[in-house]
Amino acid sequence: MSESRVTAVPQDGPNERPASSNRAVASNTAPQPIRQRVECFGQAIMELLECNRCVLARTPFPGDEVRLGCVAANQVPMDAISQIVSRSAGQEAVIQSIGPDSAVARSFIGREPSGCAYAVQGAVAPNDGPELVFLAGWRPTALSPEEISCLSRAVGVVWSTLSRAPHRESETDLPALLDELVCPAFIVDERLHVHELNSSGRRLLMSGDPLRTENGVLAGLNASTTSRLKEAFLNTRTSQSERRSLNTIVTLSTQHQHFAFAWIGAVPTQPDTNRALILAPQVDTAAGARRIAAAFELSWADERIVARILQGQSPSCIGAALHLTEATVRTYTKRIMVKLGINRQSEFFVLYIRTLSPFGAG
Repeated sequence: MSESRVTAVPQDGPNERPASSNRAVASNTAPQPIRQRVECFGQAIMELLECNRCVLARTPFPGDEVRLGCVAANQVPMDAISQIVSRSAGQEAVIQSIGPDSAVARSFIGREPSGCAYAVQGAVAPNDGPELVFLAGWRPTALSPEEISCLSRAVGVVWSTLSRAPHRESETDLPALLDELVCPAFIVDERLHVHELNSSGRRLLMSGDPLRTENGVLAGLNASTTSRLKEAFLNTRTSQSERRSLNTIVTLSTQHQHFAFAWIGAVPTQPDTNRALILAPQVDTAAGARRIAAAFELSWADERIVARILQGQSPSCIGAALHLTEATVRTYTKRIMVKLGINRQSEFFVLYIRTLSPFGAG
């Protein structure tokens, strides 16, 4: 049996009942199938401890990280846990108290819900692999020495069993897909609660523009945008129940030269679950004009006009920027539209989307 070490950590603050359905909502680059097994291990830890949040990381540091029930991915060094756990080396289990002045647990798993003040941190050290450390919370009471002893054995058995379990590739398709996407991507439920997101999505939420989170729930910059996102989710779910495909575009921002939109559709690897995939491509008009020009063999002069049309500039503004008359710009625009096979200027943006690859190089 793998050796395991567990540490109970008192904090001041609260807790909610465990949510066994919590999915990992943030991770780095743990290779498959290890990432999935770490996630399953975290789910088991939360059920054992009656917690609903857990952060896990494999050493040596900086190691791969998986978060369950925690949307915010604070950049706190995971070796803070490892340093504390390492003090118990050679012991089966140890209790280590962290006082109110320490913000380690809160930094990893967020503030305590009302009524609970304890977190649990620990580690497993399998014989044939790197150490795995975790921090879970929140609990209303500290673990007793007897509970620590039993839990240590249980943690070791769970991780040892998962390490030997056969791997099913289909279960890892979604995390792998999200990691490959360039644009921010989110897996949400009907309340827009975020269950999965990629690194681009995490960066977007940290900026708060044009999407943000409120207690783990995705929201737009105003109530109207949030309402349209929810409506798009319901449309997507209805189309799936009727065995047809419906993808919806929701405008997130129409600020001058800062247009943003979201695409809502079915989750590719889980089409029958109560989830939807939201993509929020970052609009780059210069890159979009290059893609369109390359696809339709436009000249450099045409590309410059297309870039400004994508920015929403009027013919007079385009002419002033390129030292052309407004009439010349209109003539150029008509010729470009003939080359592209479109009838309305709004279709330039359709071509922008159709020429946009969601995947990174390679």
